[in-house]
Amino acid sequence: MQPVVGVSRDEVATFYFCEPNCYIILCDVCGTELDESEARHSDGFRLSSSLCFDCYLESDEVLYEYSDRPVERFEAQHQQAVRDALNDKLRYVLTLSLSDDPQQLIVLFAVSIDDAEELQKNVLESKFGTFIDDTEIHDLGDLYDGLDTELCWNISAWKHDPHGRPLRKGPMSIDIFAGVPCVIDSYGWLNDGYRSELCEELLSHALPHINFNEIETLSDGVEAAQSVFPVASDFGISIPIRDYLRDNPQYLSERSRRQINTGSDPEDYTQAATPDLKQLHEEVADPTDNKEAQIRDLLEAAEQGLPSQALADAVDCSTSYARRFKYDEDAEAAVEKEWSRRSQAEKVSAATRERIIERDGNECLRCGGTENLSPHHIIPVAVGGENTDENLATLCKTCHLEAHDGAFSTPTTVYDDPHGFDEWLTAGDS
Repeated sequence: MQPVVGVSRDEVATFYFCEPNCYIILCDVCGTELDESEARHSDGFRLSSSLCFDCYLESDEVLYEYSDRPVERFEAQHQQAVRDALNDKLRYVLTLSLSDDPQQLIVLFAVSIDDAEELQKNVLESKFGTFIDDTEIHDLGDLYDGLDTELCWNISAWKHDPHGRPLRKGPMSIDIFAGVPCVIDSYGWLNDGYRSELCEELLSHALPHINFNEIETLSDGVEAAQSVFPVASDFGISIPIRDYLRDNPQYLSERSRRQINTGSDPEDYTQAATPDLKQLHEEVADPTDNKEAQIRDLLEAAEQGLPSQALADAVDCSTSYARRFKYDEDAEAAVEKEWSRRSQAEKVSAATRERIIERDGNECLRCGGTENLSPHHIIPVAVGGENTDENLATLCKTCHLEAHDGAFSTPTTVYDDPHGFDEWLTAGDS
């Protein structure tokens, strides 16, 4: 049976129950052909008309109508704002880039461009803003072709849950940040290694601001750390102050020390002070050396871990670059952190990039596109792949993102092995 082009919504049901793939649905507004996700929402009659994703965002249509009853976990002054937001679509995506090597993001979703800009302003003006290398605001429609299409529909309808709770009823996740209803996702776009390093970095920055004379319990320490970086707390990023206090129980009351049962004399614990890094830099570092050498000199002279922001200021480099290094007490030397070594191993030199793209005919091996090409590691280095020509294949930006299942960072892929990659390529050609 040949496909039927431009069928009406009344005709869709007839074809749908006979042979689901025998028709092509056109958008009622712009006339473009609907993709599978767009057609699925029309097939299910969740919308009153057939709409492509861009026209859906521009319309007054919503996929779900949520109850107007008060959302009990929010304060009274926020409940009306939450109800109003739930009657609209999440359309704008604010990305907060903490590192681009590899890219590490916190992502916020907002209803309006004004809301997204308010979120952006409040993040950058906070202490946590010093950890942000770059921010961008995107229209969700502009990201539709690069992300998983069902993810985009779920985001727009408040059905994206960063915490992975698929059985939860109603809107999956609602946050209030700076008085703005939004969804905050700090889970899907940060890898575990980087997240751990970020938490440790936040701790090193928070400690000088905590009055330990007022700390008696672990809970006191948590509250004090959160008061230094309230935005990090809002984003679900925990400062490991509990572990620090367990290792430094002299700051706790005698009762709390007994409760954590460290088995050590509290007087054995001391807090290392951060030295004046600019003065130390003048004494031990050669400004003509590269940035890595200067950072290593400072760490080894201090013989302790140092805040990345202070290192960056002393050496005049980005915070994300300084964050790649630490002092290893066992080795008594400055070393590159494991997550950074892995990311460097995945880098492809300019010469290799040019060679691989030319080898593959200067086109994407999946779709044949010729724009925004880059080499893709068939098996990610982080899971055992090698940085060799045999493990590299040319993909365009869209297909590269699809290969990683819509994620901005490796090692997630939509296939399991090289054979699966070949099948994925073939499926893209059909």
